[in-house]
Amino acid sequence: MRERMEEVDFYKAVGCILVILIHVTAVFWYEFQSSSPQHILILVINLLSRFAVQAFVFISAYVMYTGYHNRSIDIKKYSIKRFWTIVFPYLVWSAIYMSYFAFIGKKRYQLHK
Repeated sequence: MRERMEEVDFYKAVGCILVILIHVTAVFWYEFQSSSPQHILILVINLLSRFAVQAFVFISAYVMYTGYHNRSIDIKKYSIKRFWTIVFPYLVWSAIYMSYFAFIGKKRYQLHK
């Protein structure tokens, strides 16, 4: 079993907080008058937090590299495993999400008027 990298866990935690900030500030994006101090603060927080998405991609690539760089990979087995752990749940939850909003009669959820 691999040794846990505490630094990576720290960066993941910071990334999670920043992604939450992106989503929380998006809710208030349209709530304040444009150019008001509150709107500018929300805008700055949102924009400064956006690097978290790219950081997650980088961290994922680093963790995959450290986990697979010394061994051979059966690409078919690897692809099937990734399909069932990533793509399949994504498709199932997307179908549930779309069915729910089709059932309640909304095309999409809107936060602003």
